[in-house]
Amino acid sequence: MKVHSLFVRNTLDNIVFMMLDEATGTAVCADPTDADLVNEWLKKHGHRCSHVFNTHEHYDHTAGNSEVVKSSGAKLWTVEGVSGADHRLQTGDQINLGDSVIHFHYTPGHTMKHFCAVVESKGRPLQLFSGDTLFNAGVGRCGNGGDVDTMFDTFERFFKNLDDSVEVYPAHDYIENNLNFAKSVDPTNKHIDEMLDRVRPIKGTDQFLVTTMKEERQINPFLRLDDPALRKSLQLEGAPRIDVFRHLRKKRDNW
Repeated sequence: MKVHSLFVRNTLDNIVFMMLDEATGTAVCADPTDADLVNEWLKKHGHRCSHVFNTHEHYDHTAGNSEVVKSSGAKLWTVEGVSGADHRLQTGDQINLGDSVIHFHYTPGHTMKHFCAVVESKGRPLQLFSGDTLFNAGVGRCGNGGDVDTMFDTFERFFKNLDDSVEVYPAHDYIENNLNFAKSVDPTNKHIDEMLDRVRPIKGTDQFLVTTMKEERQINPFLRLDDPALRKSLQLEGAPRIDVFRHLRKKRDNW
């Protein structure tokens, strides 16, 4: 399976991901912000779309649902509160795409209806489509239908346990801004400097820097809650992990 990134270039820097089985030309679409972008890509390359799924209910992730479904005949797998569903997502759902399987996991926090998708091949997890929960070097906001403590629980239960090799595909290209925030709270972390050096040359281009969970554990403060240098910078050396998470989310909200 190959992942194609379609950059919407709106004020929210959304990215639509097309998961393609090259052997059959069958694609699955994640969070179609812009229907024209998706339909033009399908037409240009001669591919068919079997499924569209939404990670959550916010409009910037669902706006293109009806037009993509109408044009392609795809089935819509989505969450409660989104119209036109062929199927309501539940943990344990899966879509077969060639030799790969897309598994869905309930990951509330950004909203209380949020799901992530993990693509496996031969039983091995390869890619994470994380919507607005885990971002490159950051985490989604919780003030528009979500809850910060629930997000912490999702990180502890789900993201914390993902294999280092899993690639991370969030639904927005926020990596540079998130790295700058990470640097402000973790100023001695050289991994952040190295990642910024990789990100800055491709800013404004149609290139998406894919990180792995191993790299996220090196650069993402929300995955580094026990790090002594980070805790010292925050003056939270003895605090419970959840308090460090809450403090980081509040600082990021106001940054």
